[in-house]
Amino acid sequence: MFDRPIGKNKGVQFPIAESLIEIEAANLMRFEACELYDAHQPCGAQANMAKYLAAKASWEAANVCMQTHGGFGFANEHDIERRFRETRLYQVAPIATNMIFAHVAEHVLGLPRSFEGNKMEPPRSIRSLPREGMSIGLGRPGVDRGAVRFLPQAVSTFQARAAHRVRRRAAQDHLREIRRVQLRAQEVDRQVVGARGEREFLEEDFPSLRSES
Repeated sequence: MFDRPIGKNKGVQFPIAESLIEIEAANLMRFEACELYDAHQPCGAQANMAKYLAAKASWEAANVCMQTHGGFGFANEHDIERRFRETRLYQVAPIATNMIFAHVAEHVLGLPRSFEGNKMEPPRSIRSLPREGMSIGLGRPGVDRGAVRFLPQAVSTFQARAAHRVRRRAAQDHLREIRRVQLRAQEVDRQVVGARGEREFLEEDFPSLRSES
């Protein structure tokens, strides 16, 4: 169409370059959080920022991919539409973006807490963990743990959706296999009909073949 590689066009180059920049920024923030964690330093803000940047980068990259492919991006054959839907999940699970904003606003900017957490006790599986274990997505000891109680429910929801996707993919693969067998059977039928037609044509020209049969 362009008589040159599609990647030579700025409209394709620039969005991909921007997505790479965002991914690298998320990666650097992830390494910073890991270094603080290994040094037994508070890393809640860095971990939350890394999660936010990674979720945003994956969503923007999927959006660019869909925009570049146009209508073909919605076709199942390219597997783009599935990834486009899945990347949206990372902004709501296991920690929602708004929870990250609330954490940064309160613990980094020093602003008043924007919500009142439920006073209910966390599940036994979480209560039994040491304080260091409470840093899942929220940092080291002393960091607010209000959002931790949402983690089991979010993980369960994520696992249920993942299992549903696995079952749906298996069903789709099964249907594709059935369709492939049906097409093969139709092809064999056409070959049989063609062979019969050719046999009848030859018998008209060579009556001796009819007597042999």
